[in-house]
Amino acid sequence: MAADIIIISVPMWNFGMPYRLKHYLDVIVQPRHLFCYTDNGLVGLAQVNTKFCSNQIKLKL
Repeated sequence: MAADIIIISVPMWNFGMPYRLKHYLDVIVQPRHLFCYTDNGLVGLAQVNTKFCSNQIKLKL
């Protein structure tokens, strides 16, 4: 499955994300699959352009 963009919209609970989303991210964000360690620090393995927005911040693409 491929996508040009992924948007995740969830409520903020006690200034954090819901448990199920956090658990999902913890499962998929694994060393040697999504990132690797180098002498210069962490390096992402996904070749994508990322954007981030949080709680009432307007995303400019």
